[in-house]
Amino acid sequence: MWFIELQFEKSTLNLDLTYDIQTFVENVNSQARKSYMLREGMITQARYVRRKQLNQYLPASLLRRERTSPDTNSSSLSTPSPPPVPSPPPVSLDATERLPGRKQTVLPNTTIKKKLS
Repeated sequence: MWFIELQFEKSTLNLDLTYDIQTFVENVNSQARKSYMLREGMITQARYVRRKQLNQYLPASLLRRERTSPDTNSSSLSTPSPPPVPSPPPVSLDATERLPGRKQTVLPNTTIKKKLS
């Protein structure tokens, strides 16, 4: 299973991503056929899943968010941990914004499943 997370600036954003999702599924299937990964009986499904529904697909141990707080009990003799790697800045895409000559695909949280025989 794959999960693709999208975060939007506005919580009331209303997007129709049907075409984008269909295009994504077609691309996955096309690449799977070309690399001989797609076998008879396998299917690709994509669906929108809210974060609070992920417990239907993933174990709770993977869903727990780690909260970090400053360690106030550390000894001055302990080895300091390396500095955290900075995260890249968030990318903000306006769904109506298009680059000239380029096709952009915006996908919701997407689940790809294989049907096992």
